[in-house]
Amino acid sequence: MSAALRVVLIDDEAPARSRLKELIADCAPLAPATVVGEAANGREALELLATVGADLVLVDIRMPQMSGIEFARHARLLESPPAIIFVTAYDEYAIK
Repeated sequence: MSAALRVVLIDDEAPARSRLKELIADCAPLAPATVVGEAANGREALELLATVGADLVLVDIRMPQMSGIEFARHARLLESPPAIIFVTAYDEYAIK
């Protein structure tokens, strides 16, 4: 069995982060993953990524202070950038 993915969750809504944790737990038998941190916006997430290693980030697109899109632009410049998956409840952002 391979090592669990280290995942960071970024969403300004705590219930959304909780739901993502539930989904990650549901997938654990096929895709082991450990949530190594959470942030409520992109700025917090960049600070968090400076202290914890992450393989994957699940990030909301629309958040205060720094959007998920802006976060991704900064995160890709990190020495070891994580893979990024955008999550959103707003269908108008899906194409963007």
